[in-house]
Amino acid sequence: MIYGSKNTTNVAISPQFLKKMAEDPELEAEYEKEIENMKRLDEQNVRTHEMNGGKLIAQGWAIDKDGGISKWSIGNPGGNTRVKSPTEYANELYERKKEKGRIVLKSRTNTVKNKPAARFDRKA
Repeated sequence: MIYGSKNTTNVAISPQFLKKMAEDPELEAEYEKEIENMKRLDEQNVRTHEMNGGKLIAQGWAIDKDGGISKWSIGNPGGNTRVKSPTEYANELYERKKEKGRIVLKSRTNTVKNKPAARFDRKA
């Protein structure tokens, strides 16, 4: 079952809030405008992903029982991104601190400055 795509505006509305909208024409009109805005934002999101070399797979919106709006999307950011994985960021931070002499590796018996931790390789 597919719950969203990049080519349509997918909106999941809480049944409680849908009932409120059905009973209040002004509230319904307000959220119809919000849904029109969601369509424009979805189109912009697709263009942004493509412009940055990424691929958007699916996207959608949710309106909760209190009328709160949230958005989700699934995609690949592509090659033109500044986003780093947590591991890449940690490695860069480690290297910068190491260059400035701020790395202190602690063991149970002593403190070693600027030396790599002991490595234990499993032998086959």
